[in-house]
Amino acid sequence: MFSVQIYLPLFIVAVGIVHSKLYIKRTTVPKHWIKSSEKSPLNHTITFYLACKQDEKSLQKLESIFWQITDPDSDQYQQWLTRREINSILKPHSKGYSTIQKWCKKSFNCMLDEVKIIGTDTFQITTTIEHASKLFSTQFYTYTHVSNVKRKIYRTWGQCDLPDEIHLYVDLIVGLTDFPIEKAVKVKSSQIFAAGADFQSFSNTHPPYDLIVPQFIIDYYNIPNIAKTGLPRNVSQGVVEFSGQYYDEHDLQLYSETLNIPYKPLAPEHIIGTNDPTHPGIEAQFDIEQVSSINPLADNWFINYDPNGDSYLYTTTMNLNQLDDLPQVLSISYGGDELGGVCNQTIDCRTFNTSSDREVIFIQRTNIEFMKLSMRGISILIASGDVGANTGINCTDKIFSPIYPATCPYITSVGGTELINIEYNHLNETPPACSFITPPVQCISNGEEVAVDYGNTGYTSSGGFSRLIPQPIYQQRAVQQYFGSIKCNDSIQRYPSSSMYNSSNRGFPDVAAFGTSGYLFYNNSYGALFGTSMSAPIWAGIASILNSYALERTNKTLGFLNPLLYKMAHEEPNVFLNDIIVGDNKCSWVSIGGICTNQCQGFQAGRGWDPVTGLGSPNVGKMLQFIDRFLEKKIAQNKRKKTMKQNDYRQEYH
Repeated sequence: MFSVQIYLPLFIVAVGIVHSKLYIKRTTVPKHWIKSSEKSPLNHTITFYLACKQDEKSLQKLESIFWQITDPDSDQYQQWLTRREINSILKPHSKGYSTIQKWCKKSFNCMLDEVKIIGTDTFQITTTIEHASKLFSTQFYTYTHVSNVKRKIYRTWGQCDLPDEIHLYVDLIVGLTDFPIEKAVKVKSSQIFAAGADFQSFSNTHPPYDLIVPQFIIDYYNIPNIAKTGLPRNVSQGVVEFSGQYYDEHDLQLYSETLNIPYKPLAPEHIIGTNDPTHPGIEAQFDIEQVSSINPLADNWFINYDPNGDSYLYTTTMNLNQLDDLPQVLSISYGGDELGGVCNQTIDCRTFNTSSDREVIFIQRTNIEFMKLSMRGISILIASGDVGANTGINCTDKIFSPIYPATCPYITSVGGTELINIEYNHLNETPPACSFITPPVQCISNGEEVAVDYGNTGYTSSGGFSRLIPQPIYQQRAVQQYFGSIKCNDSIQRYPSSSMYNSSNRGFPDVAAFGTSGYLFYNNSYGALFGTSMSAPIWAGIASILNSYALERTNKTLGFLNPLLYKMAHEEPNVFLNDIIVGDNKCSWVSIGGICTNQCQGFQAGRGWDPVTGLGSPNVGKMLQFIDRFLEKKIAQNKRKKTMKQNDYRQEYH
């Protein structure tokens, strides 16, 4: 559901130039927070980040290498880079870096223990509020959360200036004015069959309830039952969480026991950042359970750099890129409006430079961090979102608001599907969860997969086109086919008004999977959740299984999946089990608080790729066969080319 759907706080800022200084001015208090009349304690310590502009030539070189090593048809395919190799290529703006460095030395009296360099181009600065107030000519105040008086943060109020000497060289400044991300958990009440701390009441509902368990997913998507067969190679997979979302290891164990699947606890060194098992969150618990149920033999990781909900994608991906050891697959079920939420309404995007693109640099810099992760051979699966093509109230927006980071070109975006014409025959291996839960449940055994429908699920899968990011080459043919497939006698209006989107930009999602009735064990209770927060970790578990077989062939992971997935779909369409052609994403549970009107526009599912369910859902057995043949052919080609080069050298030498 993006079950934790991100709503970034709404506030008004003004950006301008006064006496050649760049400034930001906060004029309202973000939702969920109360501003104290008292100023912040001057001796309190804060940490913020200054992201230096990057050298354009080195960035172009890095991106060129990225496309070479992720292109299945390239000789350099799978030649992943290390963190240090990436850092040796991507350079900061030389004058900008030295200028900011000099400013730091002057501003902190050479106390460089207060200044750390993150990667090659970001300055992490820790200092007192008193000192920060002087540096940026601003005032800090205490803000208290409306639902927790003990939760306090210190942020600026009024004008905040960036010094003249460095403002031309700073892309982003994070940690002075931005506020925590807020979450809104969406759980369909009619599908909650056990009371839990955050579950809605089921007193007015009528059992039995539909339930999708891993045994069905594995069978339906033709996924190898690796609990029985084992894995060719050991692999790893992880979930990335925000907003203070934690998981409980005991719940994960009980989840595995009630499903009769192997339980593999997380190693302490695989919990990165913060986790508080005494306060588990629905989203985090759902994510870790779904990914582990598809591949229960993988080493699971849990990542949360955001214990207080006061950071987001840029700082998290930046910190991940500082680690040498990372999971081979990452699943992320968070996002917001590409412009209206992630950028325009969060101060991270209000860069302090003079560029006319200052509101999109946040996304550009975050995309670079995602690209760097993918260059290390990491597959990143991200939920497409649960708000359809429309995110505005009453569907009155003139332009669609796509979801970021689902529109990032360096990740795999996952949409949601559901089942119709459902059957409830006994599964081959029916788990205990299908029989002992009260009120009773019906474990689904078969059905026809379609795009999630608002009337059945209360949400539609987000999809469409980025407003900022050009269309990557790997999907150009698929997008052209989608828009060229309409027939003159087609009775369905497949496309919304062309003024509402730019079809030449990055289309999303890339693929799809079940996003309804997912089994959840949370806070010692049972439940079912809906949303693309289910779809993304399912695909992450699949990706880690694909990795295991790829490692056996080439000793390399598959890394960024999209170029290979689109190649598969073109050359052998049956690798996608269901080319989903039924459904659309016109309606949204956000629209008018959950009401869909005739004026809501969106996209229709169609043959091949579409901006509702992407390429469709997987036939993993067919995918493994394709990958095996493809990698075997690749190995043979590389051997021949190596032999030819050696022969050419011998001839030239003699």
